[in-house]
Amino acid sequence: MTKKFLLATVACLGFMGSAQAGSIIGGLTVFGDSYFDATPAPGTVEFLSSKILLPTIATGSFTTLGKPLTLIWSNPGIDIPADHLGIGSNYLPWCPNCLLAFNDGVRGGWLDITSLKIEPTTPSATGLVVDGRGIMTLNYNGFDPTPGSWRFTENYVSAAPNGWWAQLSFVADDPAQVPGPIVGAGLPGLVSAAFGMVMLARRRRQQAA
Repeated sequence: MTKKFLLATVACLGFMGSAQAGSIIGGLTVFGDSYFDATPAPGTVEFLSSKILLPTIATGSFTTLGKPLTLIWSNPGIDIPADHLGIGSNYLPWCPNCLLAFNDGVRGGWLDITSLKIEPTTPSATGLVVDGRGIMTLNYNGFDPTPGSWRFTENYVSAAPNGWWAQLSFVADDPAQVPGPIVGAGLPGLVSAAFGMVMLARRRRQQAA
């Protein structure tokens, strides 16, 4: 009985430790329609439409997305201070700090901002650079929401419809570099505890006899 209990405990713990979820890998870069005004500092960004101005750059998990993508920027048509990008988004109730959502008609995703920092050399009359961290969610293939780094830039480009375009790049954290639970790492201590419980129960039975 005690051996069966111990083996069942080990088997159960091993099963729980082996469960793994899928993280997003790779990155996505999109080029959108916007307007930037550098004054007053830190400048304001206005997202003008859902159009893609240049071909999307996708790697890893993002290559499944079809083209072209439809972009849904945070608070379109509103002047957004550069240090508030994505904060208080008005279109995804479950994602109040979404800077961007996107879809190809079937698959899509969104980027939830967790931090941002304006690069010290900007804003300027020729552009803006904002770096930050965020959580990317994809609605296909069972991916888990995955943390990563993002960079948003406003570039003055005379060929753009309004003289500017917004470039947003996201790169998911490398799962190999993110500390996480090691399968089976907690088993020795748990097995020892289970074994100790078995031995304690045996000793008590012996004393009672």
